[in-house]
Amino acid sequence: MHRLRRLRRTVPGRGGPRARAGPGSSRVSGLLHIASLLVHHRAEASTALDSLIDTLPVAELAMRDSTRSIVLCEGQDESQITDCIDALGQVQGVIGVSLVHHHAEAAESLMEDVENDHAS
Repeated sequence: MHRLRRLRRTVPGRGGPRARAGPGSSRVSGLLHIASLLVHHRAEASTALDSLIDTLPVAELAMRDSTRSIVLCEGQDESQITDCIDALGQVQGVIGVSLVHHHAEAAESLMEDVENDHAS
């Protein structure tokens, strides 16, 4: 992850917090980023993970078994997703955090009604 941060600093417009608020940023374009994360952890880390997820406004616990949790993150830009990944990875007892899926779409389009011709 540290190499990714260094790489992002070299990409124009991705240098840090001030660069994220620029004209090409997701906040200006109105994109909503949705990501699903798989967190591998020791069983005793569940309580600490729950506490952290409760403090992260972009995160929600979707599912858990004894040593794996699926966390959904929803934010206005990629940095909120990577910050969530970093925070989850810092919890004692977490073995690894994997990004399973990432989707970005205009927030307005997610609010549109969708006709479901497949409903029975």
